[in-house]
Amino acid sequence: MRQTTRTFGSFVGGGWLRRQLAVGADAVRDAVYGARTLLKAPGFTAIALLVFAVGIGAATAIISVADALFMRPILIVHPERVMTVWQYNKETGAERLDVAPGNAIDWLARTHSFETLAVAEPFIFNLNFAGREPDYLTGARISDQFFGVIGTPVLLGRTFLPQEYSRGGPRVVILGQALWTARFGGDPSIVGRTISLDGRPRTSR
Repeated sequence: MRQTTRTFGSFVGGGWLRRQLAVGADAVRDAVYGARTLLKAPGFTAIALLVFAVGIGAATAIISVADALFMRPILIVHPERVMTVWQYNKETGAERLDVAPGNAIDWLARTHSFETLAVAEPFIFNLNFAGREPDYLTGARISDQFFGVIGTPVLLGRTFLPQEYSRGGPRVVILGQALWTARFGGDPSIVGRTISLDGRPRTSR
């Protein structure tokens, strides 16, 4: 009896679905009416399509950035051997605080519990091109052992030298691949050229 009920129920459901897909169905009539309305107003249609295209492009860009920054694993050779050290405020109980510059310098000089220790400070730079508005870039100021900690080699050029960290030493910069390809077209000759960051010349390494 239950199987018979299910069988007849499928016939009823099939008949309802057929009526919905018929030419005279409300959904079909609405689609035809909408298409005719858009054809009668080409200006509105063009603007609507442009808005949809911009929205889809923006959503795609945001998802791509989120995928690159948050969803993909960080390119560290031995991630199981790398850890991040934060500050802890005993008075307030606040955790995961950025390390003060003075403490970071002391840790670099006096800590022997780790094989290698490095400091990375997020920073915003202005990339200046002649004849156009400055571009705001998110980068970092890093200590000389940073690339040794993450173990990731550079594609072109070299990493920083110890003398480039001394007072009055050469001002140099290492470009990330995304910036290199987006702003400089992936040109390998960028190594050794001078670019302007925050209005100051820096040599790309």
